[in-house]
Amino acid sequence: MKTSFFAIILFFSVCQLFAQQTFNSVNEVWNFALKNNPQNNIYRLKIDSAEKNSNAAFSYIFPKISGGVSFQKNIEIPETPVPGELVGKPGQTAYLQFGQKYNFNAAITISKTLFDWQSRFLYKISEVNVQLRTAEKEYFEQTIKGQIAQVYYAYLTADEAVKISYQDLAVSDTMLAIAKARFNEGIIDSFVFNQAQINFNNSCEKLENSLQYQTEYLNSLKQLLGLNSFDKILLTENISLNDKDIQKAIFLSKNKFTELNRLQFDISQIEVSRAKSLFYPKFEIIHYFGGSQYQDKFKINPAEWKPNQYTALSISVPIFTGFMNKSQYDVAIIEKQIAEQSYKDELRKSELEDLNLSSAYSSSLKIAEKSKNTFIISQENVKLAKQKYVQGIFALDDYLKVFDDYLFAENKYLNNLSNYLINKATIDARKE
Repeated sequence: MKTSFFAIILFFSVCQLFAQQTFNSVNEVWNFALKNNPQNNIYRLKIDSAEKNSNAAFSYIFPKISGGVSFQKNIEIPETPVPGELVGKPGQTAYLQFGQKYNFNAAITISKTLFDWQSRFLYKISEVNVQLRTAEKEYFEQTIKGQIAQVYYAYLTADEAVKISYQDLAVSDTMLAIAKARFNEGIIDSFVFNQAQINFNNSCEKLENSLQYQTEYLNSLKQLLGLNSFDKILLTENISLNDKDIQKAIFLSKNKFTELNRLQFDISQIEVSRAKSLFYPKFEIIHYFGGSQYQDKFKINPAEWKPNQYTALSISVPIFTGFMNKSQYDVAIIEKQIAEQSYKDELRKSELEDLNLSSAYSSSLKIAEKSKNTFIISQENVKLAKQKYVQGIFALDDYLKVFDDYLFAENKYLNNLSNYLINKATIDARKE
């Protein structure tokens, strides 16, 4: 019974170890990546940290309350000169000791800075920092979605190439067998037979290259998804140029990197206001209430506390700070100009990149459609050429020429399809 129990545990452990992740579309891959990518989790933590810093910065609006207790032991009480008349010695100066050996104080202090411009602007900066961290996460997600989509479609293209390469290899193998038989019969010469062998070798080489690309893209996809090398992935989507899937009109959402520049510009504007506030006066109100008592012995008598309360208002005005405030203000102005220029420059580049992307998408779609049509025609030509060769109408070298044209059309189609899908992936990654 115990053996069976451990066997069951081992079985489920092995099943879990070799569990397979199945994805039916690029959207499913995106959702998995955004949830499991380690770097994206770090960005989530940065947002949480920025929010907590913002909450801490908002605390400036509340008064500060502190409590304290102090104890003082007077080892020697100083003598204070007083007029002698007070002690029956007119015309003389008498020295008296005032105080007792032990002093006890307890108090609560409430303070509040009025018009705390520095803290107010720091809070505004912390609020924008939350938006900045969020924009960083969104930009990372937009970037990794684009990277994943490119690798995803590259793998599907390689997978399609593998399927076609197996078909080509089967045809090449058949034609090589026919050529070998006719060579042995003396119907064809060595040149034509060698061409059939070269054609077969090329098909083997193309298949091996496609398998290698398939492995590389799959491992790259695992890396982006945060998976291990032993994790299994199955992509079920079939790539093709179906009319229902083609987007003739495209709508590009804003590049998230532009939003980063805008928020950095916003922070620079607040920094200018904060630097300017260094010249403003500072008002602070303090309320103190507590009590004191004095004893000859080290003891506290609750009935002997003497109240002590006051309210104070302080005003401090920066008059001269060694030009430090002026320098900070000048630096803030320069940083604002840099951030503004960077934001405008990024807007300009983003608009041009969007135009290039739209143009590349439309162009790659047209090219892919034409190359697909050529590929389909080439497939039909190979079938017809094979029939004519079997019937003796075509010579083997004529068939091989048609087959070479087919391979060329196939490579062009797969490359053009890959380019189209990469452009499509870049656009899809920017959708909200």
